[in-house]
Amino acid sequence: ALAHASLAPGGAMDVSQSASDAVYTGTGLGAILAIIDTARGARIRMLQNFSLAALYNMVAVPIAVAGFATPLVAAIAMSASSVIVTLNAIRPTNLMTGLIYLIPLALLLGATGLGAFLWAVNSGQFDDPEGASQRILIDEDHPL
Repeated sequence: ALAHASLAPGGAMDVSQSASDAVYTGTGLGAILAIIDTARGARIRMLQNFSLAALYNMVAVPIAVAGFATPLVAAIAMSASSVIVTLNAIRPTNLMTGLIYLIPLALLLGATGLGAFLWAVNSGQFDDPEGASQRILIDEDHPL
């Protein structure tokens, strides 16, 4: 019979433990149920992360292609997407433990986004509707 995963008891030989996908300790078979539950949970998280990344790309790519997002906004959005997927992967089962991770991270992302926004506004890049790249292309003193 073919198997998709192999398990070895904790008392097995080192060779069989290193060749197996998982090693369970104890004398009962209850550990096998815990391994199956962990594998199912990991698969669910993997599918959630794939769905989140696909949803982000389905929304963000058309916005970027249409030119509605500046590179700064796109970089911040991509970073936030990566953080969300990572947090979903390490999401704890206890709500308070999750809040310990999420609150400082949300404050850091908010401060970073606010700083980037203020920098962009103060840099004067929005004062020129043509943009620096358009001026370079039109300027005859600097041939390409």
